[in-house]
Amino acid sequence: MQMREGAASLEIGRMLVEPLLPVASALLFKSARLGEEAASDSIPIAEGILGPDPMRLRLRVVPVKQGTDSDEGRLYILAFEPDEGPDDGISGIDIDREVGARIEMLEAELAMTRESLQAMIEELETSNEELQATNEEMMASNEELQSANEELQSVNEELNSLNAEYQEKIDLLNRSNADLDSLTEIMAMSTIFVDSELTVTRFSPDAAELFRIRDVDVGRPLGDLTHRLDYPALLDDLRRTLQGQSRTEREVSGLNGRHYLVRMLPYRVPSSAAQGAVVTFVDITQTRNLQLLQAVIDGLAEHVAVLDGHGDILLVNAAWTRFAADNGDPGLAHTGVGTNYVGRCDIGEAAIDSGYAKRAVEGIRSVLTGKQRHFTMEYPCDAPGQPRWFVMHARPLDGARGGAVVSHIEITRWHNQTEASPETSSGGLPGSDGTGADGGAPRA
Repeated sequence: MQMREGAASLEIGRMLVEPLLPVASALLFKSARLGEEAASDSIPIAEGILGPDPMRLRLRVVPVKQGTDSDEGRLYILAFEPDEGPDDGISGIDIDREVGARIEMLEAELAMTRESLQAMIEELETSNEELQATNEEMMASNEELQSANEELQSVNEELNSLNAEYQEKIDLLNRSNADLDSLTEIMAMSTIFVDSELTVTRFSPDAAELFRIRDVDVGRPLGDLTHRLDYPALLDDLRRTLQGQSRTEREVSGLNGRHYLVRMLPYRVPSSAAQGAVVTFVDITQTRNLQLLQAVIDGLAEHVAVLDGHGDILLVNAAWTRFAADNGDPGLAHTGVGTNYVGRCDIGEAAIDSGYAKRAVEGIRSVLTGKQRHFTMEYPCDAPGQPRWFVMHARPLDGARGGAVVSHIEITRWHNQTEASPETSSGGLPGSDGTGADGGAPRA
């Protein structure tokens, strides 16, 4: 076999060398017609066709059945045998006779094909008339389709305009979602959004501190999630909030020792019947602690003020407020929260009480700067027609912020008893230097 130039093909006629092609075609035709093995006579092959030397070949065709008796399932083996021995008894093939037989068969098939072609031509003429009628109908339909196409183009332009509007709304919605996500994160507040069925629709990252909630929990009922709150009525309050469309607030405690202000606010989706609620959990532990601290110092009889590291008043108790109101400062404009207590005490050298004021300023500053851990002094503060004595204590506040606690308590009765009994005067309150009392100092 030798492949010819041109398109690749597995057809036997394009693969056999020229001297073997007519013999192989005749053998295959005879074997297919008779259903038996066929072989050719010795065929001379000139030198240079299949090799440098001349040779003689004999072709043999053997039919092979494929499990069926029909000719369509039959294959054929084409063998190339060198002609080196005597004939094996298989009759040779008369190429001219086989070619003539094949020509007769092909002519018969050609005549049948012509008759079939004429019948097909007649049918095609009839079909052509029908196609002409159909073509006229198609042309009418085409005109209608062109009109419909123009209408579709107008509709398409409207859809493009609507698509642009929707795209703009989608961009606004994406920006709103991004703003909402950033807002929930920057507030550092546990927040959960639920729909009307109390199903989680959104939550802030801080909500994971109170609820066992992850991104995959979006779409789950809130009641399926465990939390660290002592709040068994959470779901009931949420249902009442949604039903009444009113705001709900509760102070609850957590299992971690913290306290939270729970706020529930219902909302409705515009242009829709959908509704939901947002729940926030604000940590008010420090606020509760400050309230407790305020209640504690309000219960003290001393006049107490808490100062920061600069001497500004941060907190006062009820006794301090009452004393200020009874002594000319009812609005705490000069001795209230936000004023500088050290500056108010520094009244200058010309004042009558300048000695006591100077000692008070120096003592409080020494406590604020850490030079002393405790400062105490006695000082007079007379009321109209009534001499009074007080003692002031200042102690530092431990912590990074610093500051001090200043307290005043009236000791007039104790001071009068000490003056009436000189032998006990040495047992007074400790002075600012820690060596004794300052109770003998003259009043202003």
